[in-house]
Amino acid sequence: KNKQERVITLSSKTLEILKTHQAAILGKQLEMPAYWHNNNLMFPSLVGSHINRRNIYKRNFKKIPGAESKTLHSLRHTFITLSLLANTPVHVVSFYVGHQDPSVTLRVYSHYIKTDSVNPAEIVSDLLSK
Repeated sequence: KNKQERVITLSSKTLEILKTHQAAILGKQLEMPAYWHNNNLMFPSLVGSHINRRNIYKRNFKKIPGAESKTLHSLRHTFITLSLLANTPVHVVSFYVGHQDPSVTLRVYSHYIKTDSVNPAEIVSDLLSK
């Protein structure tokens, strides 16, 4: 099944966190060149290979500064929730998270739709830095 690639916008703080993490991954690669599988992954296994797909939503990113105690699933849920609370249009949020139909986003998250106007990328960035 082919997945459509999506372009997302990140805050400058989130980009800095990811750059720091990427440097740490490069350090691991240099420490164990004989064992490292260089796949140019942002979130590799301990030896650079792909993470087991079944575990990807449960992975805790304790070693990423600013993302401690958060899983991909919780980050995704938080992004959707905070985006809707910030009055981001449902179809935009739906596109960013890969829901094929905005009705999925509405069905699950409609109770979070508010009228306040805040940049969701900055809210998520602030959450990650706590």
